[in-house]
Amino acid sequence: MRICACSPGATCVWALAVLGVTAGGAAAIAAGAVLVSLALTALALLGPARGARTILAHLALVLLAGSLLVPAPHRHDHTADVLGEAAADGLVVELTVIAGSDPAPPSGGPEWSRTGLQMMARTEPGPARIGRTQERLTAAVPVLVRADGEVAEGLARIRDGEPVQARGRVSGDASLMVLRATEVGPAQEASGGVGPGQETRHRLRQIARDATAHLPPDEAALVRGMTTGDTSGMGEQTEEIMRRAGISHLVAVSGANIALVLAAVLGPLLLAGVRRRPRLLIAATVVAGYVWLVGDEPSVRRAATMAAPLLAARFAGVRASPVAALALTVALWSVLDPVTAASIGFLLSALATAAILLAAPPLARALEQMSGGRIGRTGALVLAVPLVAQAACTPVLILLTPEVSAWAVPVNMLVGPLVGPSTVLGLVALVLGVLWPGGAAVLYGIAAGGAHLVLLIARTADALPGSRIAVPDGTSGVLGAIAVLLIAGLAVAGRRRPAVRWATAVVLVIALAPGIGRILPVRGTPAGASPCARSARATRRCSCAPPTPPGTGRRSWWTPAPTPRRWTPASTCSRCRTSTCWSSPTRTPTTPAGGTR
Repeated sequence: MRICACSPGATCVWALAVLGVTAGGAAAIAAGAVLVSLALTALALLGPARGARTILAHLALVLLAGSLLVPAPHRHDHTADVLGEAAADGLVVELTVIAGSDPAPPSGGPEWSRTGLQMMARTEPGPARIGRTQERLTAAVPVLVRADGEVAEGLARIRDGEPVQARGRVSGDASLMVLRATEVGPAQEASGGVGPGQETRHRLRQIARDATAHLPPDEAALVRGMTTGDTSGMGEQTEEIMRRAGISHLVAVSGANIALVLAAVLGPLLLAGVRRRPRLLIAATVVAGYVWLVGDEPSVRRAATMAAPLLAARFAGVRASPVAALALTVALWSVLDPVTAASIGFLLSALATAAILLAAPPLARALEQMSGGRIGRTGALVLAVPLVAQAACTPVLILLTPEVSAWAVPVNMLVGPLVGPSTVLGLVALVLGVLWPGGAAVLYGIAAGGAHLVLLIARTADALPGSRIAVPDGTSGVLGAIAVLLIAGLAVAGRRRPAVRWATAVVLVIALAPGIGRILPVRGTPAGASPCARSARATRRCSCAPPTPPGTGRRSWWTPAPTPRRWTPASTCSRCRTSTCWSSPTRTPTTPAGGTR
């Protein structure tokens, strides 16, 4: 598969945007200077070669996008500094925020902290009062708005996407500011306001909630989450199980949902004989309405922006490259809104899509070749797609929770055939609910059957050994995951070389043997056995102990020292670290008869 020529340059711009938001504008400028220096060095070494023109094209793209990108991190730094100073001085702030979700009770933390309501929001660029001074916020930064008592009652009337005028004190840092509101209410004068569109959107969501009220809470929330991203009512334990099983992306609307919407619209129109351009116009209109319904989450923005040039190219009769569309998407959002480009949802969505487009086809070919043709092309793709998507997202997921699951890929493969039909049924029920709520409830009930199977698979995987493998947190964990992925990629690329195969086998044995040894069942001591019998069995279970007692005629390199021992059933051998019945595991070497030690 030919990689889009603009992909490396777009990736560099995206990396600079993420660095500028997370580490500051100065760090982004420094990293950009390093990239330019490396590119110029490569140009000097290559000379007039063909590769020099490619590097020059990428360098021009990075310089052009970088010149547009530089002001954005500085605006973000200014807003973060203003709120950070207000938090340090304990000042009261009054500002406008845009609600990013419906208010809900806190689901994490100790029991005493789960009071009131909270919602995710982002600051609206514009005037804000910091203490007694008037400041101007120049960028949108994430804010967690929390309210208790009577203020929570006012916050409960706010809906996703509405502008909110909030007053209170802030705490936290630039990654997430927490606003403890003392006054909150809708900001009618803000741009966007609460218009008929927002009212219709909230009404459709409420219709879906009413139509799923007869279902179990977790299944109802999962069905709505797979269709519109609305997971209100899902239990905290269920969310945690889905996260550990690697299927939390099911309730995050992204490219898979838009692909299902396109398939549900284009398929019937194609069978009905509708011509290509009217068919694409209808599909684009439906996708635009779906994006409006589910909200402006970062993953939705990525998917919608990527779908737009693909549909436009198909309308013009040109077959566009999905990789080029993805590169355009990440570069565009990096310049227009670096905060969105640096968000976790955007990162996971873009990384998974890039891995599926770039890494899944060659990995499928490798699996087909390594199986000797026993795995067909389709089966290899079914294996490769979830594998590369999970691998690409693992470094980012480690930043959120320093643990991985050995069952994430099998779980995604098992739930894949269930997610598509359940999502399509949920979408049909969403539209039908406006005209016939009873019919929508029936369709939601059928879709809930698939959701129940998905949760059953996730809970089963969560109960298996290897579902919570701890890894180093922070930068060390991310670098370790990247190193493992690079080694795995090199092993697959060089799979035909015997040295690579032997090295891979050695690495796998070293990495997997300790974990497999810990989870393998160990034969126990029969109940009711005498202490002497138990001692003999415990001696044989210990790798430092003699295979047979002395005097049986067999060779034995180690025999117990002639010291009294006490029966303690829960001790551990200090030499081999295995469970044993001896409280004193000391051994003394002896020379067997007729041999040398």
